[in-house]
Amino acid sequence: MQTIAFEGAGDDLVGVSGLVQSYNSEKVIPEEEFDACASEGKINARFRICPVDARDARPEERGEPEMMVYAHYGESWVFAVGQAWGTGSEPDPLPEWPVRTTQGSREYTTRLEVDAPDGYCAVRLD
Repeated sequence: MQTIAFEGAGDDLVGVSGLVQSYNSEKVIPEEEFDACASEGKINARFRICPVDARDARPEERGEPEMMVYAHYGESWVFAVGQAWGTGSEPDPLPEWPVRTTQGSREYTTRLEVDAPDGYCAVRLD
């Protein structure tokens, strides 16, 4: 198992550590900060935790369990996990990976840690 961690890195950035697909390339690196500014002034980000070799796969080509992570900034950073959409008409079951939420390294953020299987990485979706 490996830990992939998420926490706020400013009022519009999300820091991710563990294995992460770089924002501007196909490289998988140990950490990255992602811009979380969305349209209409909302500050949100979505990430998929998936096998490194399946990060570009379409849903019907995926076979391993995956997890979604959602980041939202209001008065502070909030993180949540959810089910990834699979091949059928319903989401896949949520993997039974250990998940922890603690106070982050800054006063305005929590820290979400997911113990994912070896060979998995976080991919920014939008």
